[in-house]
Parts: sequence; C-alpha cells; structure tokens
Amino acid sequence: MKTAIKQFFIQMKYGSVLLLTIAAATQGCKEPQELVAPPVTNEQSAVFPVESLKAFLASETGTSPKEVQYDSTSEEFIIHNEIIVSKKDAANRLNVSKTAQRRGPFLLRDDVARQIKIDIVPDHTSEWRIALSEAVKEWNALGGKIQFKIVTTGSHITMDFSRKANGDITWKVREPMPTYEGYFDKNLTTNPSANYLSANQKKGVLVHALGHMIGLSHTGTTNEWVPSQINGTNRLDPKSVMQPYYMNWEGFTIDDRRAADYLYPSSGWKQMPGEARDVAAAYGGKLWAIGNTPVSGGYSVHYYDVTYKVWKQVPGGGVRIAAGGADKAPWIVNNEGKIFKRLESGAWQPYLGQATDIGVGKGGEAWIIGKTPVSGGYTIYKWENGSWALKPGGAVRITVLPGGDAMIVNNVGQIFTFNGHNFVQIPGLAYDIASGPDSYFYIIGRTPMPSGGYSIHRWQGNLWTQLPGGGTNITAFEEPRGPVVTNNLLKISQWDV
Repeated sequence: MKTAIKQFFIQMKYGSVLLLTIAAATQGCKEPQELVAPPVTNEQSAVFPVESLKAFLASETGTSPKEVQYDSTSEEFIIHNEIIVSKKDAANRLNVSKTAQRRGPFLLRDDVARQIKIDIVPDHTSEWRIALSEAVKEWNALGGKIQFKIVTTGSHITMDFSRKANGDITWKVREPMPTYEGYFDKNLTTNPSANYLSANQKKGVLVHALGHMIGLSHTGTTNEWVPSQINGTNRLDPKSVMQPYYMNWEGFTIDDRRAADYLYPSSGWKQMPGEARDVAAAYGGKLWAIGNTPVSGGYSVHYYDVTYKVWKQVPGGGVRIAAGGADKAPWIVNNEGKIFKRLESGAWQPYLGQATDIGVGKGGEAWIIGKTPVSGGYTIYKWENGSWALKPGGAVRITVLPGGDAMIVNNVGQIFTFNGHNFVQIPGLAYDIASGPDSYFYIIGRTPMPSGGYSIHRWQGNLWTQLPGGGTNITAFEEPRGPVVTNNLLKISQWDV
C-alpha cells in the first residue's frame, strides 16, 4: 500500500502543485482561504509556451508528450489524435495547478453531468445520428448520475463533422474532455473519412468518445502505472470501451461501470437501526459504534450483528472508537482520555497515555491525538516499540492509511497526510476523516447541509467529490461496502451499493 500512497502524491504534483509541509499545519485559528488562481483569458493564454502546456497535458492524462499535438490554427491540443483540449483550458489548468488547492482534472459540473445536452448539425448523416442515439442509450442505461440527452436547442455541445479532414484517415472521432470549469468548449466531431465504418463500429467509437467527454481517459495497455487510474479498477482491461483503439461495441465492462460511478457517484444512503456518537469499521470485519447510552467511561460500546441486523452491546464505555489490525479489534478513548483495546476475551487492555481521538490501521498501526494543546490542535502520537512516539504537528481528528501512516484534520479543518517525516497538506477542508483499507478516503466537509450535519466527500485521486447527504462522523469499509456516517441526530447510515 505504500506504493499506492506514493502514487497518490505523484498525482498531486502535476505542474507546480505546492505540497505544504507541517509548517502549514501549525497556522493560527483563522479560517483558511481556498487558494484559487483567477481564470486565464484567451489573450493571457498566448504567453504560455506550447511545449510547457504539452508536457503538462501529458502528465495530466498519463500519456507520452509525443502523443500530444498542437494545432495553431484552432489553438487546441489533440491527445492521441482524438481528445481535444483548448489552449485556454490547458493554460487555466497549468495556472491553477500552481496553487495549493485545485479542482482537479477532467470532471463535469454536477448540473451538466445529470443531463448532458447534445445537438447535431442539420446536415449530419443519418447513420451518425442513429449511432449517437444508440451510444447515448447505452450510457443512460447504466442508471447512474451521468445522463445524456439529444436536443435541438439549449445544448452543452454539438456533434459536427470535420470540414477540413481532407481525406485524413488517421482519426475517426474527436471530442473534448471537460474544461477546468466543468463544461465543454469544443465540439464532438466525426471524420467523413470514417463514414465507411459499420453501424456497430460507429456506435462503438461514439460510446468511447462520450466516455472521454465525462472525463475518462484511456485504459492502460501496458503494465506501467497510469497516473489517472481510478481507484478500484484494474490497470489492464482489454475489453474496456476506453481502450485506445476501441471500435466494435461489445458492452461495458465491470471496470467501465465502476469508473463512471466512481467519478460521478450515484448511490445513496441506507439508514441503519440505532443511534451512535461515533463509528469504526474494521477491514473485512465488524462495524463498531459508541452508542447513546450513558455508562461509566462515556457511552455504551456496540458491534453490529449483520445476521440479525441489530446492535449488540459489550461491556465498557467510551467517546471515540477505532478498529483495525489482524484481530479487527476496537480501540476506545473514554471521557477521561484513557485508551483501551478490546481483547478476544472481551476484556479491555489499558494503554499508557491520554487521547482525544484515535485511529487504527489495517495492519494494527495505532495513532492518537493527545491532550496537550499545540498549534493546529493537540499533539500527535504513533504507538511504536511499546510507547507513544511524538510526531510533528497538531490535529483534532485522525485516521490511518492502509500503509500505516496517518491522515489528520487540524483545528481549522485543513487536511494533511504523513509522509514518514512530516505532514503534507492536501486540498479540502474537513471536520472528520476516514480511510478505507483499500485507498478510498472520505471526509465530513465543512458545508452545512439542510439535514444531517455537514457535506460528505470522497477523494477522487486529485480532488474531493461530494456525495449526497450529511453527517458529523465517518468511517469506511473497503469497497464496495464503503463509508458509514453518523449525523447530528445520531442516526447511522451506510453507503448503499
């Protein structure tokens, strides 16, 4: 898993992204401002060197710079002789990548994603019109958030045909990926030289093109790591519609479906019985909770019986809980700050020290937030060689990554992850944080929701995408079980897959 975490940082370093060290984690209590560069105008984009933009787009899309060409007439880059990115949008992305927080690569705004409106130029051929209609049906049949609609007015994008291909048979369809602002600034274009394709092939290349239009890049064709690989999908998927030379329509693969749902989550929450003040998921194991019944040490401790779908109380009391390790055991912090781990016998083993929060990893690595005030919150410790080893920085919430390092939230909501030496800031603001045992990260954000508490977000490899609903505390199983939250009414909900 340490390799995956390294890849996570590579994704964060495109262009000149600033990876802020622990000095940033120890700022005062002033609410931080999100760092966003102003949009680049067409005139300003002219000063960005084409070669620099080509190299940047190659890194953004996980491709070789030689696969990125520039058309000075239309002022657009063409990736793999297929994907179109305007020079202005490329400059916008490179400019924004120089700030500490960024929107991330190619995703549509939520309002656009829910109904992507495409119109077709009047003189386009009936064969391509039918093929687009069929491609749209396939994407819509997935039943997710992404929905396409062919319209005659009010479109987001137009399907046109090239009037300057001049017999060039090296490409069949060209399409834009979403701009930095989350919409389209170029058309979907078919090549008249590709009119010879069968109806099924036309449909296949358009299904592929629509995939690029929602932000999917090509599926890996070698064993080399691809920076834009989506969590939970295989590096190699030979039947994927996002293969570079995909034509014959044969249907979506499981990974195609996972990728679309990962970028644009469509599921909802399923309420569980009972009430809880905190929850903790153990890898492949039980869901634990701090309930709402006052007992010595804080509140009651429970585990969820999946057979009978009820919470079962065990002896003991606490205010914060975590679970992990080979024994999938819960650890608690009680209302006096004392730390305990539950043994297989049912007894609670006390640990030295005091804490305000605790996190336990898949491998049993235990981290705590102490009780000594420091800039950023309270002291941070990891259990090493039989004692709590002090780490740099301060925090108020903590979780443990699959590789054993910690991810924290400080007292102004900033998020940091430990690199073995220091805490490095990543984008976003949070109240609580959770790491699943398989590289999926979640936060309770800081946007108030109409009910439930605050916004819920999932890390997409370069930015946080908001999930529906609201909560106050969060934990996470491995996929596909996903996150579990409690809200401001102490209700418990699990992501419904």
